[in-house]
Amino acid sequence: MNTFEISPEKTGIFSNLFLDYINKEKHIAPWTNGFPELASFAKLINETSLDQANRIILQACLKNQYLNIPTTVAVKTSIDLLGNSNTFTVCTGHQLCLFTGPAYFFYKIISCIQFCRQLKKEFPENNFIPVYWMASEDHDIDEIRSTFFFSKKIEWNTNGKGKAGRLALTNLKDLLVELEKLTDNNNNGVEIFEKFNMFLDESNHLAEFIARIVNYWFGNYGLIVLDPDVVELKKIFKSEIENELISQTAIKQVHLRTDEIKNKGYEPQVNPREINLFYSGNEFRERIVYSNEKYKILNTSYEFSKDEILKELNDNPEKFSPNVVLRPLYQQTILPNIAYLGGPAEISYWLQFKSMFDCRKITYPILVPRRFIQVIDESTLHKWQKLGFVPEDFFVQPTVLVNQLIEKSNHQIKLNNEKERIDSLFSEIVNVAQQVDKGLINLIRAENQKTINGLSAIESKMNKAVREKHLTSIAKLHSILEKIFPIGELQERNENFHALLFRFSPELLDYILNQNQIDFFDKPKMELIVAKFSESLKTE
Repeated sequence: MNTFEISPEKTGIFSNLFLDYINKEKHIAPWTNGFPELASFAKLINETSLDQANRIILQACLKNQYLNIPTTVAVKTSIDLLGNSNTFTVCTGHQLCLFTGPAYFFYKIISCIQFCRQLKKEFPENNFIPVYWMASEDHDIDEIRSTFFFSKKIEWNTNGKGKAGRLALTNLKDLLVELEKLTDNNNNGVEIFEKFNMFLDESNHLAEFIARIVNYWFGNYGLIVLDPDVVELKKIFKSEIENELISQTAIKQVHLRTDEIKNKGYEPQVNPREINLFYSGNEFRERIVYSNEKYKILNTSYEFSKDEILKELNDNPEKFSPNVVLRPLYQQTILPNIAYLGGPAEISYWLQFKSMFDCRKITYPILVPRRFIQVIDESTLHKWQKLGFVPEDFFVQPTVLVNQLIEKSNHQIKLNNEKERIDSLFSEIVNVAQQVDKGLINLIRAENQKTINGLSAIESKMNKAVREKHLTSIAKLHSILEKIFPIGELQERNENFHALLFRFSPELLDYILNQNQIDFFDKPKMELIVAKFSESLKTE
């Protein structure tokens, strides 16, 4: 395997705000706690702390969550180290997508693990633990119920409601049968499907199933999988929930920063609400709104007075759930976290939150871009290069690429020089004939024209061949682009990473994880990894 690196600016897929962030533009600095640089982390390490009592609560919650999940030595060590004041976390998060969803789910976790390695090298006296924060409280089931394998949409037929993490695993066995049919020609899938089936048998709900998958792939690297939907952790966050209910600090502070972002010409990623909390029951998670001196739960009959909702918070803090605006505060309250690893959209909305963190006197982490990865096979790259393109051209607009192909192959073949030489030759023959027998001249001229007509016919057939080759090249162009942009979306945002493992073999994950040259203090690149097809797919 080998990798080509492409500048983010040349891909045309990133927002101006994200590009300016990774280019460390000065006007963005006030919206951060420092760019991802060595000096920024040296400073933040000295400023970040988590109350020892809260560290003990966090450890206890994690040990409880891992009771029924095979725990590696590396994970046990990570949990133990969280009890030390010199241990910090690096966090990434994602929804509980079907079978982990798009490939960048894996790339976020890989980035988190690799960045912890880099921090350990730079600050050996400290410990850095990678954490995958499961969005187990998210209730947008439609966003997580499908995934793509080999560009085919696989959809989960579930009627579950409420928090995604608590969804029953009904019908998932049927989906596995469908997936196995898709990968029937692939030996790489055998062990993975065995694990999926085993994890389904051992799990009671979606959060536990996803935790087992993630632990299977990354447990040996010390990654901690954290389900934040826990009453003990919500108790730590209780004062912030109360502040949101009574003072609505978030909307005031986030609006201040959002206005600054708009004034700089950027599009804000999120819009805060007056109350950025949900209230949840067994099969619902609905917004809390304040109206006519009552706290009402939308789409339900629940409503509370101020005293009643504060009593409910004190008695049942687990029923209160942060939205996308308040979730970062929750994360930073219960973890000794110094960095958040995320994609362009996540970094963009985190940039709206700094003033909210400052107001609440909670540590704001340094935002570190994840890795961006596309995977193609060697044959596809070779075909691309034969068309006259380079890896960077994958991100050029298809219409521009087609025009370039037309320019390359649209030239008309003309045999004018050859015809002139034929005419010249026959002129010499005519000169000879004039000295021998002038009656032969008309015959010679007729042969001359016949030869020219033959060349014209050859010229026409050659140009027809050029046109056919041109159409074939355009078809080949679109076929290749489908590998990078399946169904019109970037591969990493569409194709499930397990499908890539089936196609290229499990060695792909090891290769990505062990690329030691990755420097997260440097500007991120779009990585184009060129891999060999799996042995079982060579007949394709």
